[in-house]
Amino acid sequence: MVIYELAAMRLTAQRMSKPEVANCPVIESWSALMEYCRLTMGHSKVEEFRVLFLNQAHMLIADEVMQRGTINHTPV
Repeated sequence: MVIYELAAMRLTAQRMSKPEVANCPVIESWSALMEYCRLTMGHSKVEEFRVLFLNQAHMLIADEVMQRGTINHTPV
């Protein structure tokens, strides 16, 4: 029961943070980028190769998963 509640809380946090991140600079600092990556793929069971599309003001336009791999490897 607790596992389902924690999973629901994690999904809610991800959904709440994405619009916030999409409206502000993602790469204003290394820590902001790491926090975004931690929220979007930190609990993934497999490696992901992602591309973050930014505008000139370093605001997130899109975040696309280009490749999914295994637990410790993804081909690029």
